[in-house]
Amino acid sequence: VGTIAGLGASDLGVVWFDALADFNTPETTTTGFTDGMGLAVTVGHCWKEMTRGVPGFSAVAERDVVLAGVRAIEPAEEERLAASDVSVVGADRIGLEKPGTLEVALDGLKSRVGRVYVHLDLDVLDPEKAGKANEFAPAGGLSAEDLKTALCVIRERFAIAAVGMASYDPAFDADGRVLAVAL
Repeated sequence: VGTIAGLGASDLGVVWFDALADFNTPETTTTGFTDGMGLAVTVGHCWKEMTRGVPGFSAVAERDVVLAGVRAIEPAEEERLAASDVSVVGADRIGLEKPGTLEVALDGLKSRVGRVYVHLDLDVLDPEKAGKANEFAPAGGLSAEDLKTALCVIRERFAIAAVGMASYDPAFDADGRVLAVAL
């Protein structure tokens, strides 16, 4: 919220890399875990009174968001995403061997915005291929090379206004592989 407020939502898209959809609201969450609401807050679906208190914040239009690398979506989030204009590109549709899907979503976004905020939740990485970023990282994510390629595709199309990295717990990255990818 603070970063988007600082950037201003005008002409701003969001590319949200995350293993989890982060599209719950207080009404749909089964756990009450506020970290699972970040994207929903970004598009103005919840915590509206709180975000009104952040100078300069306005929600990003759903159609200006690409959720990338997701592979663990709760049923309520799946319903909400299906009813939204957020472009969803699953982890199985990103990678060197599967060109096209991310590029199509980004090209659609490029027709509407010129700059993006990139949210990079490190649990988007596959724990086996790239290391485990935190306790919530499910199997089946991106390799370090797939993530690097995806970020290069974004950089080719947009001015990157800011990047936020999230959800790194060094206790789960004993060999430092995730940290190396992040750096």
